[in-house]
Amino acid sequence: MTIQKTSLFLLSLLIFSACQQEKVLINKASDHFFDLPAYFQTEAERLSKIEGLTVQKTVLLDGRSESKELQIEDWNKELALFAKIQIHSPTQREKYRVDSSFMDNEDLKIVHYQSEDKKASAKSVQLFYKNNKLKKIEIVTHSENEVYTAEQQLVYEADKGFSIEKNQKVTLLQQHKYAISLEYLVPTNN
Repeated sequence: MTIQKTSLFLLSLLIFSACQQEKVLINKASDHFFDLPAYFQTEAERLSKIEGLTVQKTVLLDGRSESKELQIEDWNKELALFAKIQIHSPTQREKYRVDSSFMDNEDLKIVHYQSEDKKASAKSVQLFYKNNKLKKIEIVTHSENEVYTAEQQLVYEADKGFSIEKNQKVTLLQQHKYAISLEYLVPTNN
């Protein structure tokens, strides 16, 4: 009877440890997917706390440009296009292939997410790290239907600002191009 109890105990322990090991592997696999909404929420909070942060915002629409110095009141609103990109959710993870590149001489690491799904709006997301600190994010989106086609290139640099370029073509209408760039005029100490 003691041997049976010991065997049962060891079998239970073995099954339990196997389940735990699988759980760890699943968690480690999900760590490879960057949570863009959480990152931009944190960035909005960080930028809101920088007293006197002034930016140079330039808007370009079909070749006409307007530029202005201002202070941003709502950083969540300003970063909303970046924050809405989700590649980390369980339903999105299977749609992306992840690759990494390293450049030893510059201590630069690039993590590239490439969409495997034609229906995914974010076609490509690249994260650029220098000295293990995220420095730049590049996102390419594409969407189309019977009425329009739109492509966007979004670039965010934590210590410089961001840019958004969009090309949009609506059926039977002229193609429109616009760009928004925002540059920090006061160092952000990131």
